[in-house]
Amino acid sequence: MRGREDEWTGLMRSAMAGDDAAYHRLLKAVTPVLRAAARRGLARAGQPPDQAEDIVQEILLAVHLKRHTWDSEAPFAPWLFAIGRNKLIDALRRRGRRVFVNIDDFAETLPGEAPQDTRFGRRGRRPARNPAAASARRAAIDRGRGRLDQGYGGKVVDERGCGPGRAASRTCGADRQIAGPLIMDTDQLIRSLAADNPHRAPRVGAVLSMALLVAAPLSILIFVTFFGVRADLMSAMRNPFFDMKFAVTLSLAIPAIIVSLHLSRPEALLRGWGWLLLLPVGLLAVAIGSEAMMAPAMPMTMRLVGKNSRVCMVAIPAMALPLLAGALFGLRHGAPSSPALAGALAGLVSAGLAATLYASHCTDDSPLFVATWYTLATALVTAIGAAVGSRVLRY
Repeated sequence: MRGREDEWTGLMRSAMAGDDAAYHRLLKAVTPVLRAAARRGLARAGQPPDQAEDIVQEILLAVHLKRHTWDSEAPFAPWLFAIGRNKLIDALRRRGRRVFVNIDDFAETLPGEAPQDTRFGRRGRRPARNPAAASARRAAIDRGRGRLDQGYGGKVVDERGCGPGRAASRTCGADRQIAGPLIMDTDQLIRSLAADNPHRAPRVGAVLSMALLVAAPLSILIFVTFFGVRADLMSAMRNPFFDMKFAVTLSLAIPAIIVSLHLSRPEALLRGWGWLLLLPVGLLAVAIGSEAMMAPAMPMTMRLVGKNSRVCMVAIPAMALPLLAGALFGLRHGAPSSPALAGALAGLVSAGLAATLYASHCTDDSPLFVATWYTLATALVTAIGAAVGSRVLRY
């Protein structure tokens, strides 16, 4: 098993270096494993195992479109099996089944040969004929770029839904109007994907950075138009609690970006990374303790409620929405195993950046105010991000 995993990793590294033949060999090698695991998952869910080929092709397409999320320093098999597990779960959900799929279902097929189905001729597999799965594959292809010839007269279009020169291809809009079931041979799909290997999608980090930079001017425009910098900025800068607000908001935004990029890989887990999101909590705890040891300038209730609580609840979400759209666009280029969690992290990123802008307007500098109202506004944006991300970050 270890030898085969090492072989796959070596082939993937060669493929990422531009070796189309190695990419073709890799896809051919993993297909029997994916087919056996798909059949096992369908059987456990009480579904006909002959639908496995649809799932296999969806996995292969996802591997192709998301291969830029693979870390070349890491083994290939865990990344592949995570994508396979996610696509199998999606397929079962589309069939009205909600079951737990263990990633070991894929690893279990490694030691022995995958079973072959000889009912469909020499190749041991049939073309996929499920219309719903065909729609999903067409939508996946339409989100990619390149010049794939799937053998049915279509072309792969770019992410705007158009082919070269913005001319609509035959697959453009296929997810809206399906003229009939797509019949595609898996071997033909593999050849097409291998031929498209030279195309490289940009890294998630690069897309996320550009998307946030594009969205930032709109958030800044909202800030300048409706809020602006507080009048006593120069004197406020001598107050350590004023500086603390920026430390808290940036300690939320920056770790959220780091964690979201980590979770943009399908095999990545939050375990071992979640503590980064607790940094602003620690800073606020220290600041609240420090304020409690000082002679209070105003009653605790006044420090908690402040003068800008309503403005805070409006300003942070309003400035965060453009950034949230940018963050979701950037993370859409990834392959998160939990779209809702990735969307929530996009909400934390955008809320943290928006709160950094708002902090220069807010005249309430008490850590109690920040811990209450900034947190509530951030929670609102995070909930929006999770809700939207659960839909738009699926792949």
